[in-house]
Amino acid sequence: FYTGSAADQWEPNTTVAAPTGTFAMLREPAGDILLVASTGIYRLVGDPTRRYEPLRLGNIRLPWSGGSPFQSAGPESPPLVLARPTAATMNPVTGELVLYSRGQIWMLSPDETRRYQIRRQHQLDGRDRQPLVLAAAGNLLLLGRDDGRLQVLDQQTFEVLHEYQPEESTPPRFL
Repeated sequence: FYTGSAADQWEPNTTVAAPTGTFAMLREPAGDILLVASTGIYRLVGDPTRRYEPLRLGNIRLPWSGGSPFQSAGPESPPLVLARPTAATMNPVTGELVLYSRGQIWMLSPDETRRYQIRRQHQLDGRDRQPLVLAAAGNLLLLGRDDGRLQVLDQQTFEVLHEYQPEESTPPRFL
């Protein structure tokens, strides 16, 4: 996890590691930073420029730090484990988090403690290990599929509202 400052001419600085398997960094509507990793969802709550000392048991240095600026923000039960291929996006207005892993889409929203809980899930057609790109806006999801299809889905029901195939067998890379 890198930080930088204008005073240091944006020279990258790192003092802490992002959670294992981090593949997306998103901004919640309130401005907080959310990291999505294969091991769950994490919110940046501490100072990422602070150095966190490793834990010690007597003279033995343990392989864990004595703190982290990242706090778990995902479901506790069942825990969220995401296997590649993965993708994540956030609705910029509602703050709903959309996750994709191995053919499955999950819609999550924060509860009263600000932990994201799974509200809906949907199995996509096609291969389980298909990579895709996705975006969310309003009540719509836009999926770019590995077979070249662009699909517009209703965010509440996951119904396919429109489907386009601008260039057959050429997967979209970005949305």
